[in-house]
Amino acid sequence: MYGRLPSSNFLVELIPCVRIVDASIWELRLIDNNNCSYRYFQTTIELKVLSFGSSHLTSLFNHFIDNILEINMSHSVPQVNFMTRVRDESIGGDNPFRWQPLSSNDIFAGKKIVLFALPGAFTPTCSTSHLPGYEANFQALQDQGVDEVWCLSVNDAFVMYQWGLSQKADNVRLLPDGSGDFSRLMGMLVKKDNVGFGPRSWRYSMFVEDGVITKIFSEDGITDDAPADPFEVSDADTMLNWLKSR
Repeated sequence: MYGRLPSSNFLVELIPCVRIVDASIWELRLIDNNNCSYRYFQTTIELKVLSFGSSHLTSLFNHFIDNILEINMSHSVPQVNFMTRVRDESIGGDNPFRWQPLSSNDIFAGKKIVLFALPGAFTPTCSTSHLPGYEANFQALQDQGVDEVWCLSVNDAFVMYQWGLSQKADNVRLLPDGSGDFSRLMGMLVKKDNVGFGPRSWRYSMFVEDGVITKIFSEDGITDDAPADPFEVSDADTMLNWLKSR
């Protein structure tokens, strides 16, 4: 099913992925006619009908336009709280850290942010290429007006902290999306049960200005239990070259 968003250059295609009795997982493909790039989102919608007639498909499509796209096509980042750990010497002892919620506004408001997301801390491509590439290009990104660079993964704060230490990530800030709430609202949460990971973020990068998403580079083929882990467009060089071309 196709449609076009009002006052938009996006053509929308709704594709059924998995059907069960009371719910269906659908893929939403947004085609930008300006530069032929693609953005993908997935969601689960509760259905109160057992039939998939044309009228029901039309209703479902309108649901996407009215509700799902309100988040994704507003071009604003999802509003969530990330649970982080911060050092607090007043606690004392061998582990002077406390929980500190970090909101989306804390990260994005009033700043130009590059955020890249990856499947998991300590995993091969993430550790040998993705994070090191952004760390090595941090100054070059700042020279293009970027205030901060964040690395997001569906891992808890303890894992992300230790991974940052092992990577000697002095400039890139690590963001634990432990419950996957941000990734889910971005439409980037996928199952990786085929490699024993469970729910993880798809690999992507984005440039955000004062909470508004200006550009997303999402790896091709987003799907649950993907047989491969593509790493072609979410790298630091691609982001840097795009920033230089603006």
